[in-house]
Amino acid sequence: TGSQSSTNVGIARYFRASWPSRFHQIMFIIRPSTDVYILVMFVYLSFGAPHSGENDPSLWGFFNRHRFFFIWIPFLWRLFQSFFHFLLSLAIIPAPLIYNEGPLLRFYPKWLLNSIAEPNAYREILRPRLESFGGISIQIVTADGVLLDAMYFR
Repeated sequence: TGSQSSTNVGIARYFRASWPSRFHQIMFIIRPSTDVYILVMFVYLSFGAPHSGENDPSLWGFFNRHRFFFIWIPFLWRLFQSFFHFLLSLAIIPAPLIYNEGPLLRFYPKWLLNSIAEPNAYREILRPRLESFGGISIQIVTADGVLLDAMYFR
């Protein structure tokens, strides 16, 4: 194993990715804030705003007259950007369901929970075997903070 340890010298066991650009980092914040904006505008303009007449010169009168631009165009943009991407990803690879560890996990049926736990158990069982074949265990953290577990082979 002396030669194996000398070949592993230049391998970083932990890597944290940076954002590709400032634009991507800003969009990571803007996308969820678009959802909040759409929800607030919909609730306010539907239930909270005073219904103004056609000639109301106030700011809320302007919002009420142009609801299509302030609610529906951002909503349709967000819908096409995110929701359809999510639906297509389910048809291709159901990873959003299989590897979800979020708040919806408690609502999953038992068979899906078992299928989530099985790869995690195999990963822990097979890790020593992969390391015996020269694999180096590494951890990669994406720019938004998601931890990826990986093995590196030369």
